[in-house]
Amino acid sequence: MKRICMTGFDPVKSLGDETNPSYELIRSFPREFMGYEVLTFEVPTAFDRNRAAVSAIIEENRPDIFLGLGLSGSRFEITLENIGINFRDAGYMKDNDGQILHHQPIHADGADAYISPMPVSKVVARAQAEGIQMAESYYCGTYCCNQVLYNGLYHRAKRFPHMLAGFLHIPYFPEQVIGRKAAPSMPREKSLRALEILLEECVRQQQGAE
Repeated sequence: MKRICMTGFDPVKSLGDETNPSYELIRSFPREFMGYEVLTFEVPTAFDRNRAAVSAIIEENRPDIFLGLGLSGSRFEITLENIGINFRDAGYMKDNDGQILHHQPIHADGADAYISPMPVSKVVARAQAEGIQMAESYYCGTYCCNQVLYNGLYHRAKRFPHMLAGFLHIPYFPEQVIGRKAAPSMPREKSLRALEILLEECVRQQQGAE
């Protein structure tokens, strides 16, 4: 059986969060989707442990589709990323291990950037047609989200050319922003439907290539 691997993050300590919607969204996702086995993983919001964890997930499971999910606490819409860059920089923000990195490559032997092979425009158009606030993004940041995306694309380029790899940013769930002024959020059901659309189109793209 073909395989989908999805990752979400643990709670971000510096934000004071108790849960992370990126993992909460996938933790109870069905174990089978359109004939693909589905495996989900919580990965650390910590640069070094995160890089090792994502690499191990891909190497050990050899997925046909690898999708990282992450929180974007400042975006009012779901965003599907186009590009991962070989650059990690935490700015002023510590990771969950208390580490602050500046101007470091993710993989020294990797390209400066990789473009996601996922059908980004098609997915966004379908989601918007269903009334879901979703957009393409050309900047995944330089924190752990971008590292997950780049790591997936790096392994695709180096070892698993058949694998689709990409990254989906989701906002907070409404219950997570109670008491936070002007914090963007989106109902869990909308984020879940956007995820389903993305996986549907990825499966169809792979089936069309066979």
